[in-house]
Amino acid sequence: MNKDKIKNLTVALFLSLSFVFCACTAGEVLDKVFEDVTGESGEVDENAGPVTFLTPTLMPDGSLSYDKFGKVTATPTPEIVNGELTTCDKYVYVVDIVNVREKATTQSLILGSVKADDKLHCLGEMDTGWTLVAYNHKYAFIRSSYLTEKEPKQVATEHIDTIEYMRNIMEKDLNAKLLNVSNILQTPQLPTGGEVTCLAIVLNYMGYPIDKKKLAADYLPMGSEGNVSPFKAFIGDPTKNGSFGCYAGAIVEAGKKYLDEQFVSNIKVQDISGSEMLDLLSYIDKGVPVIAWCTENLRQSTKGKTWTIDNEEVTWKGKECAVVIIGYNLSNDTLLVADPSQGIVEWNIDLFYKRYQEQYSQAVVVY
Repeated sequence: MNKDKIKNLTVALFLSLSFVFCACTAGEVLDKVFEDVTGESGEVDENAGPVTFLTPTLMPDGSLSYDKFGKVTATPTPEIVNGELTTCDKYVYVVDIVNVREKATTQSLILGSVKADDKLHCLGEMDTGWTLVAYNHKYAFIRSSYLTEKEPKQVATEHIDTIEYMRNIMEKDLNAKLLNVSNILQTPQLPTGGEVTCLAIVLNYMGYPIDKKKLAADYLPMGSEGNVSPFKAFIGDPTKNGSFGCYAGAIVEAGKKYLDEQFVSNIKVQDISGSEMLDLLSYIDKGVPVIAWCTENLRQSTKGKTWTIDNEEVTWKGKECAVVIIGYNLSNDTLLVADPSQGIVEWNIDLFYKRYQEQYSQAVVVY
C-alpha cells in the first residue's frame, strides 16, 4: 500500500471518529434539554416549557431565554386574554393557597396549586390583577392579590417588630399614635374583597362583630362589569378571583345598611374622599381608623379598563387595594396600616399618599 492510500485512509478514519464523537456529544446535550423539558429523555412534548434549572429572562417577544442553551422555543408566548402585560424578572412569595391557571382568567384550565410561602419566579404583571409566573416548565398565571415580594419570615418579623416599636413610641412621642385595631385577612373566603374586609375590620373595632363574608353577601352592593360604576357597587363578586373591586361609595352604602339593621342611629358612615394626608391623620388622633384606597404594596397604579356608564367614562385603576390606617409616626414619616391582603405593615407616608391620590383619593370613616 503506497503512502497516498495510507494518508487517505488515516484522514477518513479521523473524520469518521470526529463525526461520531460530535454526534454523541450533541445528542447528550439535546437529551439533557429534552429531559428537563419533558421529564423523559428523547421524547419532546411540544406544549412543555423550557429548562428551568437556570434563571430565565423574559425576552421582548415573550419567550424564555437561557444563557446556557440559548433561546428555547418549546414554550409558546403566553396567551393574553385581556389587559396589558408589563414584563419583569423577580421572585415573589405566595400568601395563601391558590390555583395556578393556564391563562389569566378564572375560566381557564387549572395547572395546579401553590401554598403559602411558596417562592415563584415572576415574569410579568397584568393590569387586570394577574401575575405571569414560571410554573412546572410552563408559563402560568396567578391572581396578584395572592403574591407578595416580601419573604415570609421578613413579613412576620416586621409585623411584630413594627407593632411593638409603635406602641413604645406612643408612650414617649407626641408625634406618634396607634389604635388598638385587629387585622382581618380577606383570604381565602374573599380573594378580591379587600374593601369590604376593611369595613369588617373597622366595625369589629367599634364593637360590632360582623363576619366579613356575611357583610359581603348581605350588605355590599354588587354589579357586573360595564353595567355599574365601581364608585357605586362592587364590580364582580368578592368571593371569586378575577373580580375588580369597588371604591368608597359602595363601602359607605354597605356600612349604612348594616348599621341601620342594627338600629344604630348615633354612628355615621362617611365618605371623606379627597381628604389631605393631615386630615386623614386627624381622624387617628380622634381614635377613628380610616379606610383608605391605595395600591398593592404601594406599587404604581396601572391603567385598567374604561367603561361608559350613565353617559360618563369611568376608568378602573390597576393594582387597587384598600387598607385601614390605624397609626402613624411622624418622627420617621411612616404609617401603620391593617392590610387585609397580608397583615399589619408599616409604610412611608409620602409614598402612600402618592398611591392614594392615584386611586382617586378614596377614603371612608365610621364614627
